[in-house]
Amino acid sequence: MSEEHCTATIGILHDYLARLEEHKSDPIDEKCIEYVRATIEGRTVEVSPSITALIEGDLKRLYAVNYSVDPKVIKVRPPKRFDPSDGIDIPLYGEVAISIVPGARSFTTTLQRGESTIFRMDSKTKPWSSTKIQNDFASQAYDRIDGGSRLEKQAFKKKVLEAFEFVREQIETDPNTKHALTAPPVQRVIDATTRVDAYPSENTFYLVKIEENGVKKELQFTVGDVSEMDKKAGILNKKWLNAFPNSPLDATPDDSKEIRDAWLDIAEIHDMETITEIDTLIENLRERCGTVRAFKDRKLVTDPSCEAYYDEVEEIVYVPTDIVTALLKEQGKEHLTAKLSGELRHMGYMARGTQQKRIVPGSSAKRVWPLYAAFAKFIVSDRERPREVVDDVD
Repeated sequence: MSEEHCTATIGILHDYLARLEEHKSDPIDEKCIEYVRATIEGRTVEVSPSITALIEGDLKRLYAVNYSVDPKVIKVRPPKRFDPSDGIDIPLYGEVAISIVPGARSFTTTLQRGESTIFRMDSKTKPWSSTKIQNDFASQAYDRIDGGSRLEKQAFKKKVLEAFEFVREQIETDPNTKHALTAPPVQRVIDATTRVDAYPSENTFYLVKIEENGVKKELQFTVGDVSEMDKKAGILNKKWLNAFPNSPLDATPDDSKEIRDAWLDIAEIHDMETITEIDTLIENLRERCGTVRAFKDRKLVTDPSCEAYYDEVEEIVYVPTDIVTALLKEQGKEHLTAKLSGELRHMGYMARGTQQKRIVPGSSAKRVWPLYAAFAKFIVSDRERPREVVDDVD
C-alpha cells in the first residue's frame, strides 16, 4: 500500500523548529532551521536534497507525518514575537482534531477538521486542568459538528477527555509539549533567565540574571517579593519594566507564580553546607574525568559510559551526561545536578549549561556537559580503534 503524503500542520512545524533550535550543534542543523523557518513564514529558500531528506525523515520519526518538502504548500503568518509555538494539535478521529494555543492572558481550545474551525473556546484556566472546561468543550463542540461526520455523543466525549488526559501526561514527560503550552510571558522570562542565586539570612534575597536580545540585566527580589509572586504579578512586572523600559512583560498572577516556581527550581543556594558538598563533587568529577577517553573524531565515540568528544577548536570536551549521572548516583547526590552544573559554569570550568549535541553525524543527539579540557586530565586520542580479529572457521 503506497503511503499518502499530507501537509504538516503549522503547529508541528513550530514544534519541530523549536526542537532544532534547542539542539542545534552543526551547520546541518542550521540549514534545517533556515528551511523550516522560511516555510513557516511562507518564504522560499533553496536547500540540498540531503537537507530535505533529513527533514522528511525527522517529521516522520517524530510526528508520524508523511510530509513532502515543498515551500509552496504552506503559507502562514509569521509567528508573534515571544510566542514559542502555535500550541499543539491532538488528533481525535479522521481529520478532526483539538488544537490548544496559549495566549498572553488566556488559552484558546479549538475543534477543527483539517484547516476548518468547527468550534472555539477561550479560557483563563488551563483547559487540561479543568474538568468543567473539558466537559463544556465536549458538549458545545459536539453540537457544531455536521451530523453525517460525527461520532455518537458519548464516544465523542470520551475521545475529547482522552485527548486532554494525553496533554496532561505529555506536559509531565515531554519538554517540547510543556514549551508549546507555556504562556508567552512565562516562556519569555524562562528563555531569558541565565542564573538565579539565593542568599539565605534574616533578610534573604534573590539575584536573577536576565539576558534578552543581547542586553544583560540583574533583578533583585526580597524574600517578601518572592513570597507574594504566587498571588500577584505587579512586583514582577514592575521590576521587569525597570530593567526593560520599552518592553513590558504583562504577566498575570498565574504567570508570575509559574515563573517564581521555575526560578526556585534552578536557584543556587549559597550556604556553607551546600558549597562544601559541591566542592567535593567537583573534585570527584575531576578525578572521574581523568578516566574518560576523549576522541578528536566524534565518529569514534561509541560508549557514553567512559568516552567523550573533544573539540580542538573550542578546547571543550563534550562529556555524555551518563558519566556525570553515574558519579552522582554513586554518591547519592542526584539532587545536586543543577547546582553542580551552575557552579561549574560560575567557576569557569564549563562553557555553558548541559545541552543536546549530535556527537556522531546521522545519530540522535545526546545530552552532554561541555567541560573545558583544562578542567581535568582527559585521555585525548585521535587514533582509530584497533580492528577486531575474527577467526575464519569452516
